[in-house]
Amino acid sequence: MGGGGEAAEEVAVAVAQFGSQPGRQAVHGSVGMFAGRVGAGRGDGDFELVQRRVGQSGADLGQRADAELPELEQLRQLDHLLRKAGFLEGPVDVAADLPTRVGVRQRPYDDSAADAGRARAGRSPARPQPASSVESDAFSGPSPGTLMRMVAECKDDLASLSRTLSLGVLAHIDAGKTSTTERLLFDAGVLAELGSVDDGTTITDTMDQERRRGITIRAAVTAFTHKGCAISLVDTPGHPDFIAEIERVLDILDGAVLVISAVEGVQAQTRILYRALKRKGLPFIIFVNKIDRMGARSDQLVSEIRSRLSPNVIALGEPVGLGTRAARYEPHSAISEAGRLELIEILADNDEDILDLFVQNESKIDDGILRDAVTRASHKGTVHPLLFGSAISGAGVPELMDAIVEYLPASKARVDGDLSGRIFKIDRGSSGEKVCYAKVTSGILRSRQRVPVSGMDQRVTALELFDRGGTLPVGAVDAGRIAKIWGFEKARIGDEIGADGAVVRAPYFARPFLESAARTKDPRHRGRLYQSLAQLAEQDPLIGLRQDDRAQTMYVSLYGEVQKEVIQETLATEFQVEAEFSPSTIVHVERVIGVGEAFDEAPDPFIATVGLRVEAGPVGSGSVFALEINTGTLPASFYKAVEEAAMRTLAEGLYGWEVVDCVVTMTRSILHRDWANSTAADHRKLAPLVVMDALRQANTEVQEPIQAFHFECPADTFGHFARIMPEFGEILSEPFIKAGTCSVEGNLPAAKVPDLRALIPGITRGEGFLETEFSHYARVHGKFPTRARTDFNPLDRSDYLRQVT
Repeated sequence: MGGGGEAAEEVAVAVAQFGSQPGRQAVHGSVGMFAGRVGAGRGDGDFELVQRRVGQSGADLGQRADAELPELEQLRQLDHLLRKAGFLEGPVDVAADLPTRVGVRQRPYDDSAADAGRARAGRSPARPQPASSVESDAFSGPSPGTLMRMVAECKDDLASLSRTLSLGVLAHIDAGKTSTTERLLFDAGVLAELGSVDDGTTITDTMDQERRRGITIRAAVTAFTHKGCAISLVDTPGHPDFIAEIERVLDILDGAVLVISAVEGVQAQTRILYRALKRKGLPFIIFVNKIDRMGARSDQLVSEIRSRLSPNVIALGEPVGLGTRAARYEPHSAISEAGRLELIEILADNDEDILDLFVQNESKIDDGILRDAVTRASHKGTVHPLLFGSAISGAGVPELMDAIVEYLPASKARVDGDLSGRIFKIDRGSSGEKVCYAKVTSGILRSRQRVPVSGMDQRVTALELFDRGGTLPVGAVDAGRIAKIWGFEKARIGDEIGADGAVVRAPYFARPFLESAARTKDPRHRGRLYQSLAQLAEQDPLIGLRQDDRAQTMYVSLYGEVQKEVIQETLATEFQVEAEFSPSTIVHVERVIGVGEAFDEAPDPFIATVGLRVEAGPVGSGSVFALEINTGTLPASFYKAVEEAAMRTLAEGLYGWEVVDCVVTMTRSILHRDWANSTAADHRKLAPLVVMDALRQANTEVQEPIQAFHFECPADTFGHFARIMPEFGEILSEPFIKAGTCSVEGNLPAAKVPDLRALIPGITRGEGFLETEFSHYARVHGKFPTRARTDFNPLDRSDYLRQVT
């Protein structure tokens, strides 16, 4: 080894401090401190390059390197040091092969939790425990001699840690999703002790309400490393009232684990989540949890999953001792002859190479070829590997961890591309500052950098990277990683980092179809109530606030009653606002029937000219604004004001409900000669009148949300259900009877679901089961219901003009 004994020892310590601890990447601390010791005269002349690059000698060299050097430059320095000491040989592309270019300040050396996790998994510790023989004010760790012997292992970690994976854990409530998350972190060595949902001690359930209720309310992020892959793990809510949290998370995931209870099997939320994953095109693994519970199923459950979710499910093993406390998971060591043909048939539907081999050789295809085909198909999301286990006992979890990095598409960070990312969660810090949670999908996001966020230029003031169960302050975040960002005070959930304008996409789940009026018990706190609800809406945009100043009431959109209880309790505990909520009512929508055009010309009532056409767009497309005018003949602020006002007016249509999937086209504008006397404000005030006139011409119908249902009951009680159903909805399928149980599917209005649920126990001896999910909107029969207006009522021209002028 070259470079001198003491310097080599220093390098060995620096390497081991971040190289042997996958995921910590303590580049700032290791290189900065080491450079400081070299600059203080503790090294030899072979390392003068470090001093020249930093630009200063002396004891404060490390501090300057830590604070000022770009992270990639620090890694290049470290590469140079490793070569001088003889730890690296041959050409190395630092940008491609060294771990993520992100500076993490040095933390005290303590990897006992990681070693404990390795011991539980039957693996040896990564390295010996810290030895007191190292006399160093900059580092703590095992002896230099021991570290030198471990450098070869470090090199492998350095080369592989650029692989990243954003992983979501999804499930129906009580399937064991949070417990599975906790067990993954425990087995990865992130947690020294296993938390419990029942005891409120899990790492991802941080809210008091989550701990008391035993449910996940807000998505939580943590991280661990397995087999050289840096995994950002997102624990999502399982209760359907908080499905909006999952909506936002799906946009930043690379893959998911769908947890299903071995006892309850496929449930309502399971099917909703499955369809969302398929619409998004996300690869996912199925983890059948709770195999140690009485009533757990295996083969029957696999058949149920294939029939109710996807036929392309491949079981990678089977449970042993099913339904007992000693239950364990046994991976298939080889492909059985019985399962071979079934596996080939599943793969052949999605892989032409396997189909060709099957045609040539029938079932005589090498096991290795089949396993590779499963991996390829799983990465594409066309097949779904399935494992069994128990998050409580840990059975099957080591195999699940291996499957995550093998069957989900981890990728190398694209740090050389243009900066891009997405904000999926917003919180407030201890001082009330906005904190954004975002995934960087390309390039590098740096502290103090100014970047466009959905068209608005904003400055990053601080960054924290999710790492080993917590967060660490960093100077930059590479592509593929999730971080907390300070400084984006104007950001909103869904904003694109690096984008010049807002990016609109279709939702994965249905909009909320319940609404409740919120009032303060103390009228003096009305302003505080609005501010508090506005802050909650910032964290959950689908709350959808409407304010009626005349009635001194605010309306909140909801997915369910549990969500309403959580909001009410949050207002009381976090904002000190005592609020009362009215009983929830069904939210209808309006849909344009025909085509309508309207036109209002300057100078009466405003110095503005606006012509608009309204017509229906495709179902689910959302409302859009288009231009049929020559934009060169009108100031941009004028037609942007028209767009803003038109979209806002559609929130309350002819009957007071939101007009959905409407195309509004601007067809006429003010003449050039009148520009000097007109303003954007004039256009903004006139547009609502024109929109309403156009809607009158086109006409709208009120539609109500329709739920699809799946119903099961004892076969001898089905007749009672069939007799009462015409009062509620319609049965669309033929009754299917198996093993004494009858199942049927159909549709019914959402407003009638609670009443039907109340009747089912009495007509089925308490054994009936009804699951529902949103299907579509349909025209209301009879007289259209109306909703009180909260705007200036542009339906009444004279009243509107009186209020706005």
